[in-house]
Amino acid sequence: MNHQLNQIKSAMAELSETLQIPEIYKSDLEMDYAALERFKGAKKLVWLLRSYGTVLVPAGIGVDPVFITHWLNNDHGQVVVPFVIDIETAKVEKVSFDQARKVIAQPPLKINATMSRNDIVQKVETILEKGRDLKCWGAKENTFGYWPEWKNHFEACGNHMMSDLMGDAIRQLNSRP
Repeated sequence: MNHQLNQIKSAMAELSETLQIPEIYKSDLEMDYAALERFKGAKKLVWLLRSYGTVLVPAGIGVDPVFITHWLNNDHGQVVVPFVIDIETAKVEKVSFDQARKVIAQPPLKINATMSRNDIVQKVETILEKGRDLKCWGAKENTFGYWPEWKNHFEACGNHMMSDLMGDAIRQLNSRP
């Protein structure tokens, strides 16, 4: 895994140098390199090189997509270049804004009718635990015990992806014997 992370760091540094961004807050790159270690449990990351810094967010684990979409949707006067990083293959691929939106919008779980109650509970608890471990659910450590508390937390934070997932999980559990 360290070999892949070193390859990714080298590719990120080369891309930043080639594109000559960020122009300001170049230290964001060092923070991104450190975050790679923290996020190595994720399969894919969305990385934005911006005129005034960078953004690195794990995909498919429930992080609020706004951390990426804000920079893709707003007229902020910065150059923004999106990339998708595949941790397993160590590839850093330049993508379109639409592709970046699609990758970051992938929910961590889609509950279906064939899933048992135990499957739902196990998968949702794993998602919540992973998010806590990666510190994705906010600045402080959240240790809510009940799913409705988690749903309310995600709603209050504006993380509709996770709020919807928690609501769906609660409904599915309540509708099954």
